Amino acid sequence: MKIPTLKYLASVWRAISLLPFFAVVNCYCQNIDGVTYNLMSDIIYSDTLISETKYQILESKVRRKVITKEDSLAYVLSIKNSKLTLFQKTENKEALRILKTDFLNKGKLFQYFSPAEIEHIMKIIPREEYTFQKERLHSSRIALIDYKKMFLLFHKFSSPIKIDSNRFLIYHFKNISKLNHKSEFLIYNINSENKYTIEDNIVLSDH
Repeated sequence: MKIPTLKYLASVWRAISLLPFFAVVNCYCQNIDGVTYNLMSDIIYSDTLISETKYQILESKVRRKVITKEDSLAYVLSIKNSKLTLFQKTENKEALRILKTDFLNKGKLFQYFSPAEIEHIMKIIPREEYTFQKERLHSSRIALIDYKKMFLLFHKFSSPIKIDSNRFLIYHFKNISKLNHKSEFLIYNINSENKYTIEDNIVLSDH
């Protein structure tokens, strides 16, 4: 049986992986919540994508016989078939706690907002938690989980916080392993056609 090369698999997978993103970009949503669901879906779905740099590293390892071609293909398929998981409720309390800590330490948020703006954001962030609706996520592969079913790889989001007429802030946490995670706030815009654009991502921790 002839095994396809990494370069061939990479080109095919990149073509396939772009389809959900184009579908979202061209989707006309009915409200802000719909746009935010698209944003979250895209971020979670990116767990199945491999960068061009990573493909080059794999190719190099195969050429140097550090790993076999079969092992490299198995790795690519494991990423492609990764479990996509979202914690079923918003993390507004966690987002507020992180906002307060960053504010007291005059941290990274001060590079994007004035003290008065940060205080206003802390004041208007929802105190209640909201349960996400699976049917509004654009990929049926994304599963909603609770604390009892936490996998090593999962995502958490806060509710969107309106900071201007068409600008929003949302908290995102990605757990990668027991020792690795990423915590960030995303600033995004929603245009007149209800499509989002990420303006900035404020990475608070990434290790």
